[in-house]
Amino acid sequence: MAEKGKDASVVAVFAGMSVDSSSSVCSTTSSEYYLDLEIPEVQEFRANLRIQQANPVPKKTPAQKLAESWRTIEQLKKLDPEEYDEDTTFLCRVSLIDIDCSNGWCYLGCDTCQKSMYGAPRKYKCARCGPIKRPVQWYKLKAKVEDATGTMDLMIFCEVAEELVGVSAEELVDNIEEDDEWYALPDEIEDLLGSTHTFQVFDKYVNGSFAVRSIMDDASVPAPAAAASQCKEKADPEGSQKPSKRLRGDDDSIN
Repeated sequence: MAEKGKDASVVAVFAGMSVDSSSSVCSTTSSEYYLDLEIPEVQEFRANLRIQQANPVPKKTPAQKLAESWRTIEQLKKLDPEEYDEDTTFLCRVSLIDIDCSNGWCYLGCDTCQKSMYGAPRKYKCARCGPIKRPVQWYKLKAKVEDATGTMDLMIFCEVAEELVGVSAEELVDNIEEDDEWYALPDEIEDLLGSTHTFQVFDKYVNGSFAVRSIMDDASVPAPAAAASQCKEKADPEGSQKPSKRLRGDDDSIN
């Protein structure tokens, strides 16, 4: 059988296996293994395998995959969660039109894994990492964004938000003097309203709620594939834009 496998595929059939909740397969005392059974199912499988081997699907380069990941807001909102997973990312070019700070714009979290420390005892303990010396203030920005096809909410967390704002949440928290400032946008965040960016987004819980995984450098982002060419209709050829500062509430079109 080993010699045969050098020249042709050997089809193995496993029976009586145990499949657990994580989709891994384990053998049991009742398991049986069959090699190259002469049955119709094996013959059909072998024939299909030969066809696939004779006509291999060319692998796409990372740049090709990235170019095919462009989506408009309308397309993102229409995605079927059954067709992607938590590791799937999409590119979108959008403008920031509002940031909801009614529940604050930062949170107290673990300095290692960024997990929220809300409700932790005085001796700070992360549910994932265990005891920590001190928690850190991390960004939690609930942003409303728009493009030519519509609007949607995007969450922007931690280091990604820090890259966007240009200063750490810890530094902004140090400047807070009044309690109500926890629920008002600092100037550094407010200045982002109206700016345009290319984001790589993902849906961690595969429920249609997207968050920003990274901010893309427009100079290195590939042009969208033909099927997604409309995704960058409003793109700024010079890259991300930041407008002059404006006051919140000036734009009556924001819902």
